[in-house]
Amino acid sequence: MQPLISAVIPVYNMAERLKYMVESLRNQDYTNLEVIICDDASTDGVGQYLEELLRKNYFSRTVVLHNSTNKGVSFSRNLGAKSAHGEYVNFLDADDLVEPNFFSSLYRALSENKSEYAACGYKSLDLKNNHVKCHYLKVPENASSEEILLGRLLNRYEISHCALLIKRSFLFSSSLFYSEGCSAGEDMEFLIRLLSTGARGAFIKDCLYTYVQYEQMGSRKNTRSMSKRIQRYYEHTEAQFREIECIKSHCHSKKVTNVVNFLMNPAAWQRRLSYYAMTGQELLFKETLSRSDVRSILRGSVGSAFYKPEVYFRSLAVLYLPRLYYKKYNCRQMAIKAKR
Repeated sequence: MQPLISAVIPVYNMAERLKYMVESLRNQDYTNLEVIICDDASTDGVGQYLEELLRKNYFSRTVVLHNSTNKGVSFSRNLGAKSAHGEYVNFLDADDLVEPNFFSSLYRALSENKSEYAACGYKSLDLKNNHVKCHYLKVPENASSEEILLGRLLNRYEISHCALLIKRSFLFSSSLFYSEGCSAGEDMEFLIRLLSTGARGAFIKDCLYTYVQYEQMGSRKNTRSMSKRIQRYYEHTEAQFREIECIKSHCHSKKVTNVVNFLMNPAAWQRRLSYYAMTGQELLFKETLSRSDVRSILRGSVGSAFYKPEVYFRSLAVLYLPRLYYKKYNCRQMAIKAKR
């Protein structure tokens, strides 16, 4: 008998797109599914569709949760995970699609390899031109947990947090939850935290998950507003600092430490300084850049010059041309330049 799998789907104002995701779940060849949808105080009538979904009872279990106020995607995912009854948990985006063998393939790989999680490749589909790009997951069969973490940090392996199936017991024993209040960068942070645990993974090359890109999707809408772009930039930056702390706590190999010291830490501080410039916090920019520990971290990026030289060159720019760096990222200056 198939063990129960819980698919957690946060949704906010996606009544139309959610229907496609639900349809792809109905077409799964793995039938023992619990579908948990967390409505994050939507205002587009998605509630009516969810009521209809409950009545039709397409799945082994259908659970609908409602947030009284908009609490963000991370809160909704965590709430869904805590409400799950399945032996395995997966986190889906409401506006995407899964192949009919998505869950069966992940479950088979996970159980056969006696792993804590399984991952597959993914596709990106742009509805504007129906262009499909495949992102195959090519992880060597005998790769260690350290090699997998390094491969993801250096963008050698394209592992997606939605294209994962995780043992629920492991999720809770490792306190693997999303950082609440964070709606940008939370997916990568979750993935890095998972890989940092040293958990055993199973990997499927095939692209069984599809990220759907369209004009009204949240990340594209946010890019039209300068304030939202800055907020997303800030959340990504803070998530990167949390990733660094997590890796330092769990991984002590020389290779991982070098990537943190030479690449991740300098890049995170560059982003923080850029954020101060974007928001016009010139005094904080100068005070931070004057700190000996920050300057030492930025100088340490010389170690990344051979495999990610842009991090090293950006460090040189902020260290030795701080006024130009500040001016480049200051939004007021950018707006003046745009008007000209």
